[in-house]
Amino acid sequence: MELMHLIVTGVFYLAIMVTTFFFISNQVDRKNGAHKSLVAIFVLTCLSVFQDTVYRMQFEGHITLPNGMYLGAIIIGFLLLPSISGVWFLYIVNSVYIKKVPKKYVWLVVWVLNFNTLLTLLSFIPGTDIYFVLKDGGYNRGSFFFVHALIYAFFYLATIIIPSRYFRTVHMSQRYIYFVIFTLQILGSIGQSLMQYVPFLLLSNVFSFMVLAMGIQYVQSNTDYLTVLANRRNLSTYLDRKIANNGNQGFSIIMLDLDNFKKINDTLGHNHGDEALRLIARFLTVSCNTNQFVARYGGDEFVIISNQVDPAAIEKKINFMRDSFKEHVPDKFKEFELGFSAGYMLIDHNAKVTVTELISEIDDRMFKDKRSRNGEIK
Repeated sequence: MELMHLIVTGVFYLAIMVTTFFFISNQVDRKNGAHKSLVAIFVLTCLSVFQDTVYRMQFEGHITLPNGMYLGAIIIGFLLLPSISGVWFLYIVNSVYIKKVPKKYVWLVVWVLNFNTLLTLLSFIPGTDIYFVLKDGGYNRGSFFFVHALIYAFFYLATIIIPSRYFRTVHMSQRYIYFVIFTLQILGSIGQSLMQYVPFLLLSNVFSFMVLAMGIQYVQSNTDYLTVLANRRNLSTYLDRKIANNGNQGFSIIMLDLDNFKKINDTLGHNHGDEALRLIARFLTVSCNTNQFVARYGGDEFVIISNQVDPAAIEKKINFMRDSFKEHVPDKFKEFELGFSAGYMLIDHNAKVTVTELISEIDDRMFKDKRSRNGEIK
């Protein structure tokens, strides 16, 4: 590979990282752990791009590094890429956890990376044959290189196993983003294992950053900022498709409205009102399965769309959710008898209805239920 090609490629990767990083930083909350993880990924990946470019210049004979610098480049390469994988794990954990991420996960990453550092340094001792063996101005993989590969696998598996129970609390679009990032990391590690001198892992991290930037843009245009549910625009689009592709099955739509929500805003303030909205949003996300579409219509109104068309089953579901929601209400909201009113309707597969007509009708049914219940939990 020509020298200019190497330099231009490295600059191009850095340009992608810088551009996407500043875009992401302007779109997300900078005070949480997820943003701190993004900063670490950005810095480590940029360093990895620089390290990889310098190493390839030396490897292809374009430059001659002093022996100490060359060894340093090898060390940095074996340290940086696992570190990036570990921080991707922390980013996803911070993104899906409802509460503060336990410090034990941070320490888990620290201890695994320290173990990797120890084996990397031991590999420089002649005869150890662990990660690599220095030979003829380059290096060959050692007998225990598979341990290095297992570290990537460990972080990928941890990303699936540890925060899995919280994945249902994030929007489906975010789950797809994490799935793509996870897949890119796996493919990068496999490619790196099969072809030592092609920077598959580095490329997977650069592309993961691009995917994240595009995903954030999509999520923000289709989700409600406060509750992270689908927003009204997303709801209208989904209903349009649902009506057009109704087929022979039909579907149902439920609209919920929080009871006594205004009292919380008037008594405790709008910050506590926002907390109540996030509370029911998380409750609805966990209560509904992956085949049901959940959205915030506006204010304290929420919509659930599913393929269930049995009225008895829908009423049973609503009553069950009412009883379950009582158990999720924190003590500071108990005095307000926080619950919800609900209306539902079934849409036959032959129905000719517009989204506007559908929303208007279900809204009337929900308020009919609210008036009958007088805003109180039965």
